[in-house]
Amino acid sequence: MPQRMRRVSILLFFLAMLGINGCTGDTGGAINTAEKPEGGYLPTQDSYYGVAVVDQDDAWVVGQRGVVLHLTEGGRNVEAQETGLRNAWYSASFVDAQDGLISGEFGTIMRTRDGGKTWQRLSVDIPVPKEEVLVMGVDPTQDNVEMREAALPHIFSLARAETNPLSIWGVGERGTIVYSGNGGESWENLSLGHDVMLNGVYFVSETEGWIVGEFGTIIHTSDGGRTWEDQTEVLGLPKYLEPGVSDEEAYLASIPELHLEDLYFYDVGFNTPLEGYVVGLSGFLLQTSDGGKTWHYTHGDTYDHLFKIALANQQKGVVSGAVGTILTGGSEKKWKPLEDVQEHVYTWLRDVDFAPDGVFGVASGGNGTILITEDAGSKWGAVPRETLQMAGVRARTQPES
Repeated sequence: MPQRMRRVSILLFFLAMLGINGCTGDTGGAINTAEKPEGGYLPTQDSYYGVAVVDQDDAWVVGQRGVVLHLTEGGRNVEAQETGLRNAWYSASFVDAQDGLISGEFGTIMRTRDGGKTWQRLSVDIPVPKEEVLVMGVDPTQDNVEMREAALPHIFSLARAETNPLSIWGVGERGTIVYSGNGGESWENLSLGHDVMLNGVYFVSETEGWIVGEFGTIIHTSDGGRTWEDQTEVLGLPKYLEPGVSDEEAYLASIPELHLEDLYFYDVGFNTPLEGYVVGLSGFLLQTSDGGKTWHYTHGDTYDHLFKIALANQQKGVVSGAVGTILTGGSEKKWKPLEDVQEHVYTWLRDVDFAPDGVFGVASGGNGTILITEDAGSKWGAVPRETLQMAGVRARTQPES
């Protein structure tokens, strides 16, 4: 399949995933629009794309229609927080229980310094290419602020340097990379300058990091994002997209041979500066033990798409994905899906994150799905529907400020 056609099909899948209505064992049903005030939240129905966990008393989940949820008491209490925008939020990152960032549609990044009680939209200078403005139907000679903002690329992922939480990177559409060295006070545009979807970013220090995305993109920097090098040495890839397919079967089914640029990666994470992982579509999982000089293909016993990797501790990693997929594993273990989760969760799980203790974690996904673990990811339970309903009721009955 030509790269451009493949890109369109993957993008359509991604957009469908962001709008899909899945279900879990204790949530489901169609949205009753008669019960939904204009712009209001329905936490049992909204889809959640991003998670940030500080500890058992402070975790945030963000998603469609501007929803921001604050989880406390190990997920037993949920509060809907108001940002003033109805953009979809794709990522969240908190340095502590008070100071955090969220990012989402149209190049938007917001910050809170009081645990989410109030939010401030930050100024992020992302140039809009002339062709994008023309596609939006804007006369480039006229100053149409709203239309220009609508042409800004979405920011899909935020990451802080492990050694300095004030150093932050955001990545997204059209090769977008933005950087803040002061905790979000100001931002610098470090975009690649060419059109590629960037989905995941991870920095082990203020200078060394990785970004992954479409067309098999794995890029590495050792100077804080000023320059990037491609990492293309991937060993052990199957000859065809489905491992185990014979040449005869591939010929009869017209299955093309697999190349690195055919792969689509969603996320990257590192245990140490040398040991890291990349996850993507069709269950593809890559592992490196030399800082990305070489990557080795492995498989998580699933063909379901893998969206996010979180390293609960030095010995264990957790991956979330489509159709209730949760994989556990690591360098000394084979990655295996948790069957108990898939038996009860029928929707995608877009993000997963752990507290610094590596024990308490949160995963989020479609149709109001929020899962909690208190044992480093071995067992997961859903935040009850009633808890989410109460968060929505409180949000709708709060007096306007």
